[in-house]
Amino acid sequence: MRRFGIALAVVAGLLVVAVVAAVAAGFWQVRRGYPQYDGQVALAGLTGEVEVLRNAYGIPTIYADTAEDLFRAQGYVHAQDRFWQMDLSRLLTSGRLTEIGGEAAIETDTFIRSLGWRQIAEQEVGLLGQDARRYLQAYADGVNAWLDATPQGERGIQYTLLGVQGVERVPEPWEIADSLALIRYVAWDLRHNPDEEAERAILIDELGEERVAQLFPPFPYDEMGTILTLTDLEQSDLLGTATVQVPDAVPAAAVPALRSAASAIGSVPGTSSRGGVGSNSWVVSADRTASGGALLANDPHLGAQIPALFTQMTLRCREVSEVCPFDVQGFIAAGLPGIAIGHNADVAWGWTTPYIDTADLVLEKVDGDSYLTEDGYVPLETRTETLRVAGGDPVEITLRSTRNGPLISSADVSEDFVVPSVDDVGEAASVPDDSPPRGDGYEVALRWTGSTPTRSVEAVFAWGAASNWEEFLVGVEALEAFGQNVVYADSAGSIGYYVYGSIPIRRGYDGSVPVPGWSDDYAWAGTVPFEKKPHVYQPTRGYLATANEFTVPQEYPYTLTTDAQFSYRGDRIRQFLDANQAVNVDDAAGLQMDSWNWLAERMVPELLEIEVDDFTGQALDLLAEWDLSQPPESAAAAYFNAVYAHTLALTFRDELPEEFWPSGRGRWFVVLDNLMQSPNDPWWDDVTTPQRESRDDILAAAMTAARDELTETQSKNVEEWEWGRMHQLDLVESAFGTSGIGPVEWLFNRGPYPSGGGGNIVQANSWDATAAIDDNDYTLVNIPVIRMVVDFADLDSSRWVNQSGQSGHPGHPHYDDQIAAWQTNEAPQMAWTDEAIRAEAEHTLVLTPAPA
Repeated sequence: MRRFGIALAVVAGLLVVAVVAAVAAGFWQVRRGYPQYDGQVALAGLTGEVEVLRNAYGIPTIYADTAEDLFRAQGYVHAQDRFWQMDLSRLLTSGRLTEIGGEAAIETDTFIRSLGWRQIAEQEVGLLGQDARRYLQAYADGVNAWLDATPQGERGIQYTLLGVQGVERVPEPWEIADSLALIRYVAWDLRHNPDEEAERAILIDELGEERVAQLFPPFPYDEMGTILTLTDLEQSDLLGTATVQVPDAVPAAAVPALRSAASAIGSVPGTSSRGGVGSNSWVVSADRTASGGALLANDPHLGAQIPALFTQMTLRCREVSEVCPFDVQGFIAAGLPGIAIGHNADVAWGWTTPYIDTADLVLEKVDGDSYLTEDGYVPLETRTETLRVAGGDPVEITLRSTRNGPLISSADVSEDFVVPSVDDVGEAASVPDDSPPRGDGYEVALRWTGSTPTRSVEAVFAWGAASNWEEFLVGVEALEAFGQNVVYADSAGSIGYYVYGSIPIRRGYDGSVPVPGWSDDYAWAGTVPFEKKPHVYQPTRGYLATANEFTVPQEYPYTLTTDAQFSYRGDRIRQFLDANQAVNVDDAAGLQMDSWNWLAERMVPELLEIEVDDFTGQALDLLAEWDLSQPPESAAAAYFNAVYAHTLALTFRDELPEEFWPSGRGRWFVVLDNLMQSPNDPWWDDVTTPQRESRDDILAAAMTAARDELTETQSKNVEEWEWGRMHQLDLVESAFGTSGIGPVEWLFNRGPYPSGGGGNIVQANSWDATAAIDDNDYTLVNIPVIRMVVDFADLDSSRWVNQSGQSGHPGHPHYDDQIAAWQTNEAPQMAWTDEAIRAEAEHTLVLTPAPA
C-alpha cells in the first residue's frame, strides 16, 4: 500500500538560529500544547455527554449517543493530538506550502495546484450523501471547537518556532473540503505508474528497448503466485482474455519534457519512497485457525517518519442503532473521520496496494496556447492563481491543461522562479514520420483517475457500520478515488477479497510508456465494472494473502498494471499458511516479522563458488552457515546486503543515468536474479574499463568491496558484524527535523534503532542501495507503519501497534512510546469489550454540551 496518512514535508532550512533561544526558554513552552486528558470540557454542538477514555498509550476510546456527537468528539481529539500535522497537510493539499516554506516550496505548490486537489475536494462536498455530509461537518465542528478554545501559543511548539522564524501562521477554521483533500492526496500517493513510464521512455532513448526490457522484467506467472488463483477467477466468473500492445517508441524530442514531468512528480512530498512501498495482509477462515474464529492480519509499508502517519482510536455508540450505527476500532489519519483500517463487532478489513495503473503520461504537441488533436489545434485551458510566499512577494502562476489533464512538464510562474520547461527540443532530434509537426515542442499531460470527484469518503462510514459481506461491499463500491486490495474477515468465520478503485480500460495498450495525446486511439474506454474487478468470497483454500504482487492470472480479461511487485513476500506468506492448518494470533504476529531473504537463497550458492582472497573469504564463510534470515544481530545478513548493494552499483552505474541508479527495492531482486543466469551478459561489463568483465568478476569485486566497507564501519572481525548496526530506523520529523539546529532536531527526531528485515522481505524494512554505496547509509526508508492482527474468536486478544505513538507533540509521553513494541512486534492488545477498555483506562475526559 502506498500509504494512508499524511506526509508532512516542509523545506529544510525553515528555521534560523534564533530558534535555539526559543527552545532554551524552557520545557514549559513545549508542554503548553499538550492535550487535556482528564476532567470536563464544554464542547459546542454536542447534544449529549461524551466520554473519552485513554489507555496507557494515550489511545482514546470515545463513547457517544449519536453519530454526530461521536464524530464531533473525534475531530476534537484529533485536533488535541495532531492539529499541527492536520494543518500542515491542509497547506500541502491546497498548494499553500509557500506560506510557511517560502520560495523553496514554489515548485511543489505549482504542481499540486496544477492537479487541482482542493478544487476537486470542493466539488466532492456537493456529491456527498446527507449522512456523510453530516458526519464530516460534525468532525469539522469538533476540530474548530478545539481551535476556538485553544490560544495560538498552546496549539503546539511548531507554531512558536514558526513565529521565531518570522512566519505567522494563524490557522483558519477546518472545513469539510480540508478532509476530502486528504483523500485526494492519498489517491496521488497511491497512483501507479507515471514514474515508471517516464523512466522507461527516457532509458529506451538512451539504451534501446531490448536492454531496458531487462530492467523491467515481466512477471513470471509460471514461477510466482498471484493473489487470486485460476480457481478464484472461475468461482467469481472473471475469466477472459486481455489483448494489449505496447505503443510506438516515444519520440526522442519528447524526452526533455518527460524529464521535466518526472521532476515535477518528484517535487510532491510523499509518505513512501517509490520502489519499496507495499504492504502485507492475509485472512484465514474460521476452519483454518486455532481459535475457531476468522483471523485478519495487516501491516502497511510506508515512509518512516515521526509523528506517525496514523492515529489509533475506538469509536463506540453506547447503543448501536440507526441513529448511531458505529462501534468500530482501528487506524485513521488525523484530519479524517471514521476508521480506515480496523474492525467492528462483525467485520474486519485491511489494505494493500495492487499497483493498479491509474495514470498515464500523455505527450502533447503544444504550439503557443494551443495543442494538437485529431481535429487540429485547439486552445489550452488556462487559469491563473497566486501563491503567497513567506518572506517574499506573491507569485502569480499560470496553469495549463488539455483534454487529457494538466500539463505537468512546464509552468509559467515568475521571472524569479521557473519550473523546468521545454522551450526548445532541438532541431537535430529524431522524430518519427507519424509524429506531428515540431512547432514549439512536446509537453506532458497527466491523465489520472484521481482527477474525477467521487464519494469515496463514504466508504469508511459504510465499513464502520457493516455487519456482513454484502453491506461491506457498499463501501468497497463507493471508494473510487484510488485502487487498493481489501481483505475481509467476519464474525461468522468467512473471508473475502476485492480490488476497489477506478480501474481504466485502455484501448489496445498497456500503460507502460507515455502515449500520444493527439490520437484518439489512446483515450480510455471507460473503467472496469464493479462486478468485474478482481474479487472472491470464501475461497476454497480457506485463506487469502496479498503482498503487492500481480493480482490475477493471465486469464483475467483486463490489464491492471505492468509494474506490480513480484511475489517474494506473497509466496512466502502463502507457503506458511499452506503448511499451518491452525493459525493463531502469535503465528500471525510472528509471520509479520519473518525476515527470510528470497534473493539470498538464489544468489548465495553462486557467491560461494567464486574465488576470493583469504581476507574476503573470512566474510564469505559467514554465508556458508547462514539460514537466510535477517535479524538485527546477524553478521551474515550485514555482509550479504552490502554485497548486494555493491553488486548493483558495479553492474549498473556505469551505464544508467544517476537518477535511475538501482535502489535495490521492488523489481531489482528479479533483475539481478535473471542476470545471474547469464554470466556474460553485457550488463556485467564495466564500460569504463578496457577489459570486458563477466558476472564472476563483478561479484568478486562486490564481495571484496563489502568486506572492506564493513571492516571500516564495524570491525575487522567478521563475527562482530551486525545487520542492525548499519540497518537502523531513524525517525526524522520532516518540518523541523532537518533544520540543522541540534536542539531542535533533538526535540523532534528519534533514533536510530537497530532493525532487522529488509526490502522485498515480509518484515519489509526497506533501505536504499544508492545511499548505502554513496554514504554507507542503510537507514530504513519504508517500514510497516502499523501492524494489526484481529481474531474474531476473542477480539480482546487482537493486537495493534503504531510506528511511534499517538501524539504529535514532541516530548509528550505518547510521541514515541510505541517504538519499542514496534521493533519486536510485541504489540499491545486491542481491548474491545467495555470491561477490557475500562479496565485499562488511565484517563477520562468528559465532553459536555456547551451552554447555548
